[in-house]
Amino acid sequence: MSVTKNADVCLVCSTPTTGFHFQINSCRACSAFWRRSQQGERKYRCRRNSKNCEVHYSIKNVCRYCRFEKCKRVGMKWKNQEKHFSDSSDGEENSSSMKSPLSVNSIPSTTIKQEVSFSSNVSDDTAATTMSSSSSNNIFVNAISKSTSLYYTPLQYLSYGIGCYLSNINKDLSIDKVEITRKFTFRKYAFFTETCCNEFSKALAISPQYCSLPPSDKAIIFKNVWSIIHSIERVYTSIKLYGAQNPDIVILFNNCQASSDDFAYLDDKELSTKDKEDFYNLFLPANKFLVSSMYLPMKELNIDEIEFSFLIGYALWSIQGIEQIGTETKELGKKLIRALNNEIHSYYSFAKKIDNYAHRLAEIINLLAATVKYRDMKREIVLTSKIFNVFDVCKVAADVMKRDPKGMHGIFDVIFSSNLYIK
Repeated sequence: MSVTKNADVCLVCSTPTTGFHFQINSCRACSAFWRRSQQGERKYRCRRNSKNCEVHYSIKNVCRYCRFEKCKRVGMKWKNQEKHFSDSSDGEENSSSMKSPLSVNSIPSTTIKQEVSFSSNVSDDTAATTMSSSSSNNIFVNAISKSTSLYYTPLQYLSYGIGCYLSNINKDLSIDKVEITRKFTFRKYAFFTETCCNEFSKALAISPQYCSLPPSDKAIIFKNVWSIIHSIERVYTSIKLYGAQNPDIVILFNNCQASSDDFAYLDDKELSTKDKEDFYNLFLPANKFLVSSMYLPMKELNIDEIEFSFLIGYALWSIQGIEQIGTETKELGKKLIRALNNEIHSYYSFAKKIDNYAHRLAEIINLLAATVKYRDMKREIVLTSKIFNVFDVCKVAADVMKRDPKGMHGIFDVIFSSNLYIK
């Protein structure tokens, strides 16, 4: 009797199953996790650093490190194969996985391979990311099942890319590791932001629509959208980490420091007390706008992963007002905005069962408009203070970063377009 019982459960998570994958009894979820981990050569870290977390199907967010190690312990095997599917149930899983939108906080069951390299260079105008490929800007995107013709929508590609982006920049993020403080260093924040900039360029490379653009248009779009995306992401991640129901205001600087509603101040040793006060006076209006027009509205909406991906896509392809972009790219942008609207309609209608979503969607678009205004406020502050010789933010930042002041204005499109609370 016990033998029969053991044979009907997954050896990894103990869920009832009759499946046999990778040479052991395992459910489709665990076998898919094992396959994705091996194909992507993923490296995990234990969430609690104990390396003995419980792995059970009843636990909502299982530690990936301990789950992967248990897969190895119970005897899951892996061989490098040209075909991604070695067992019969894999095709079923991937066909069914496309019936619902992808989650940006979980690893989707889509294997998307990239053969592209990236370099980040700061220009005089903004932080621009240039992409170079080994095959003339081609991006190789392979669906996981070569035997089945699958079509992925623009929002699904984007959801996958944003999911990778969030996973990479927040891989070590946890409440226990974040210090809510009233002081932080500009240098650490700047380096973290530049890392995010590089990771976002990789996330965009997953989108075949973006990769099909001429290099000049790709650079212009990236320069236009990056600071907006970074601002939205920091607010979104802060709300997801601390909870939308949390009455406190907590916004992340990086992955180890955050500020409450008591605004933080710069603590770099290179800055004098006067410099710190000048920073505070310059950016206080923008910081207040960030809380009132971005953080609190997003917290009230509590947008989910698909809505967040839609918001990113809408920001990315709202390019009609950019004169330097070519006509063909603008036409593609129109089509993609239309496609995103159709997909979010399907998501609300069929996945969330919401008949009247007009107000919610309008509020999400308002979030984007507020973020654009926030970015413009930061740019105006930096430019005005420099023109009227009130306070040269770029020079001070260059002194802290140990860089040539030339081009520092571009860094502020990256750095000061996020949630800087300065006091």
